[in-house]
Amino acid sequence: MPKRGTPTEIPGLSRDGTKWNLRVLVKGPDGRRYERQKVIDGATGKPTRRELVALEDELERMRAELKRDASAQVSGAPTHEETVGDFAPRWIEHTAATGKARKHVVEKREQHLRTYILPFIGDVELRALRRSHVVNWMTSVATMRQPGRKLYSRHTLISVWATLRAMLRRAVIMRDLERDPTLGVKFDIGDHVGGEPRPDRRPKETLTREELARILEAAKTESPDVRAMIVVQVSTGMRFCELSALEWRDVNLDAARLRIERSQVEGQVGAPKTEVTRRDVYLSPAVVEALKEHRRWQVEQQVAGLSKGLVFPSAVGGYRNPALFRKPLARCCKLAGVDKHISSHCLRKTANNLLRQHNSSDVVVRAMIGHATSEMTRLYSNVGEDEKARAHAAAFGDVFDIAVGLKGGAVGLNGGSEVGRDAAAELSVGLAVGLKVSPTGITAELAERKK
Repeated sequence: MPKRGTPTEIPGLSRDGTKWNLRVLVKGPDGRRYERQKVIDGATGKPTRRELVALEDELERMRAELKRDASAQVSGAPTHEETVGDFAPRWIEHTAATGKARKHVVEKREQHLRTYILPFIGDVELRALRRSHVVNWMTSVATMRQPGRKLYSRHTLISVWATLRAMLRRAVIMRDLERDPTLGVKFDIGDHVGGEPRPDRRPKETLTREELARILEAAKTESPDVRAMIVVQVSTGMRFCELSALEWRDVNLDAARLRIERSQVEGQVGAPKTEVTRRDVYLSPAVVEALKEHRRWQVEQQVAGLSKGLVFPSAVGGYRNPALFRKPLARCCKLAGVDKHISSHCLRKTANNLLRQHNSSDVVVRAMIGHATSEMTRLYSNVGEDEKARAHAAAFGDVFDIAVGLKGGAVGLNGGSEVGRDAAAELSVGLAVGLKVSPTGITAELAERKK
């Protein structure tokens, strides 16, 4: 930058008419020279000593700030002027380049930034961002409306909050920030805005065992490949991205298992979602037979994509899109008389739910479904009142009925009543053999089975 004005006795300070020109130079850690200038209006007559001291202090402040920014530029930390809007695309680029998120996740985060985040805090300097900015952003985004003038659902905004928090946590590392401005802040928005209720997210449907049986029967009217996909997904609980990327080399029909080694989203093939999801999956005899029949059909029809080795290729031989699964599932539901909106993801949730309902341990369910945590297994579960009643009866029998005088009986020395332990034992046997039981009337059904 060229020097301007008449120099004064203070290094870096010059005067140009009614303006003070401040100029500082520093040498950065990389050996380069860094320069910054500033113009201050209001220079009239001879300056007082107080004015000169104030100008010296400003030069010293500029010099210290420039040193810090020079060091930050070398280390990758933010310069003084870098805003949230400047950093956001760099974070997206870093996330995509390092493979920390799959393509569709990166695209979703870009959309979150563009629509919900940067319009409100994009101009705020990254280094100056504070909790107060985050709280103010939260207030603004809570009242945003969709194009149809409806409020956004809580689920949508929580997803946006996750994007903002992920970006700022990474900024602490990438830009050497002193603090994470989201730390200690809870995303707390109300269910109403001005008396208008916030729309609820439609709950994910799952199938009962009886409904599943009817849908599998209805699936016989679909093409052999669609029928096989339904059977394999609901029996194994695989994600659609895993199912559609499955290759025959991953399937060992003799050993009755398959190996999940990859997934695909919109034709982009990569590693499974997490390391835990790279797993062996058990195949029941019926599923093995379904896959054998499906393989014979593929060879007979010489389907497109046969040479690629895909188990479930699309009509043109590529990878399937989950949207192509919706209409067949809707037809099956209609034919089976199941009034539910079922998607591929719902088949996975159904597998999770049925495994848990029938006394599979949490460890087994996680290993089969591929959940990273038991919390995710819980979120995929729909626990009904009948399940709670059966679990309560199995655990306590009628010890409480006897305690409050609703039923006669003697309390055993080992805790619980003799009658209660017998009822619990009968219930466990009933569940083990697959009876449709309730806490009462089990003995009669067992006796009927023995005949």
